[in-house]
Amino acid sequence: MSDEGKKSKLDELELAFCFAEPSGEYGIYISKLTGEIVHDAEMITGEPCPVEDIEWNDDYLPLPDKQ
Repeated sequence: MSDEGKKSKLDELELAFCFAEPSGEYGIYISKLTGEIVHDAEMITGEPCPVEDIEWNDDYLPLPDKQ
């Protein structure tokens, strides 16, 4: 089985970091438990964040913006 075409966690993190905005309209969080990257773009997409109240959840760390 080939790993070609699969993203590594570092690739996912780098891509998420590129989308992080200082305005906070597009929040990106990393799970301390699983390493999963979660996007909270409700203000942009209208879709709710998959984790309720993620900004107050101690299991998730916000990714800083690139600035």
